[in-house]
Amino acid sequence: MMRLDSLRVEVRRYLTTLVERGSTLDDHTDLFASGAVKSMQVLELVNHLEDHYGLLVSQRDLFGGRLRSVDAIVELVLEQRMKKAS
Repeated sequence: MMRLDSLRVEVRRYLTTLVERGSTLDDHTDLFASGAVKSMQVLELVNHLEDHYGLLVSQRDLFGGRLRSVDAIVELVLEQRMKKAS
C-alpha cells in the first residue's frame, strides 16, 4: 500500500499540472472556490483518479466535496483502497 505522504505528494504534483497559472495550492486549498480548477479540469482529474488509482468516482463524490482539496482527494483514494482490500 502506498504511504500516506507519498500519496499526498503524488496527488499534489498532479494537481499542479491542472491548476490555473498563478494559483497557489496547499493541501487544504478549496480547488473550486479558489478558482484553481475549472470544470473541464475536473473531468481530467476524475479520469486521472479512475485510471491511475483504479477508483470509481461517483456523482456523490464529485458533488459532495470529495474532490475539493488535496486532503479530500487523498482521503477518497485511501477510503476506496481500504474497501477494495476488505
